[in-house]
Amino acid sequence: MLGRTAAWTHRVPATVHTFHGHLLTGYFSPAMTRVVVNVERAFARPTTRLVAVGTRVRDELLEAGVGRRGQYVVVPPGTDFPSVPDRDDARRRFSLPLDVAVVTFVGRLTGVKRPERFVDAAIRLSVARPTARFLVAGEGELLDSLRERARPLGDRIRFLGWCSDVEQVYAASDVVMLTSDNEGMPVSLIEAAAVGIPAVTTRVGSAPEVVLDRVTGLVTAADTAELADATGRLLDDDQLRQRLGDAARLRASEQFGAARLVDDMARLYEQVAAR
Repeated sequence: MLGRTAAWTHRVPATVHTFHGHLLTGYFSPAMTRVVVNVERAFARPTTRLVAVGTRVRDELLEAGVGRRGQYVVVPPGTDFPSVPDRDDARRRFSLPLDVAVVTFVGRLTGVKRPERFVDAAIRLSVARPTARFLVAGEGELLDSLRERARPLGDRIRFLGWCSDVEQVYAASDVVMLTSDNEGMPVSLIEAAAVGIPAVTTRVGSAPEVVLDRVTGLVTAADTAELADATGRLLDDDQLRQRLGDAARLRASEQFGAARLVDDMARLYEQVAAR
């Protein structure tokens, strides 16, 4: 809002706004959500181009009456890791045994991300897999309540806080789980794929555009039991997990590299400027 207001006030001839996601579900009360929707509708009308990080994010915004289809361009995120860390070195980095299953959550510990689903799924998984370990990388207001909820797991779960070397976290993992109620296109899933780690994700936002169901990972409903069952399937089938991880890494390098993101945005700005 501030950026576009400044641009229009100074008569900038073209404006481009990127929706990295949206706040239309899971963030505010119904009354406040209506306010947010109305503001987004009003600000979208005079914006030259609207960028969405995924087709589902675009479609959800259009369904809410935000912008016109012709205004939108879909530009997925892009990221690169300099190299894939060695699995055993990453395990030693976090004092993890080399021969146990490791399941990981990476994200903000806040309501819309539903990290309690990860903890509950971990408890279910640990019943049949008592040696499995679980990592939570991230910070947020739910940290204390999650620690309490995870007490049945004892030292089998680790809360790592914010990690600057998140590629090491992925490399130490066998499966990454995303448990959210609302997402744009989660960069955490792209990062995991870049390291060759398959993911289990809820069917929200454009997450299924990163994790292709049964191709690069598994997609489930926003349900703890389904998340646990899908994760257990990957942990129990080494060949399936390796196949999905290899496919995820290949697709990440082709579809979600930083160079592709820069090229897409440069092309968009050039088109807008020429017009």
